[in-house]
Amino acid sequence: MKSTLQDLFEVWLSEYINEKGEIELRKTYIGLYKDKDLSEDIFLILRQEKDSFILWNAYPAKNIDDYRKGQLLYKK
Repeated sequence: MKSTLQDLFEVWLSEYINEKGEIELRKTYIGLYKDKDLSEDIFLILRQEKDSFILWNAYPAKNIDDYRKGQLLYKK
């Protein structure tokens, strides 16, 4: 997770409806990696909370466009 933050690929700002039904803006941090065991590229998604980061999930890189939502804030 630390390497995702240190070597970011993209950061997206998107709207999210929280558990109270309110709209929040959230940043999604994307990092790309080569998985040696699976012989394919994967990407990790981190979500920023108020005082921490959450590893949201890992997916095959071929699915990255499904998670590019909102406004692109940073691109490597």
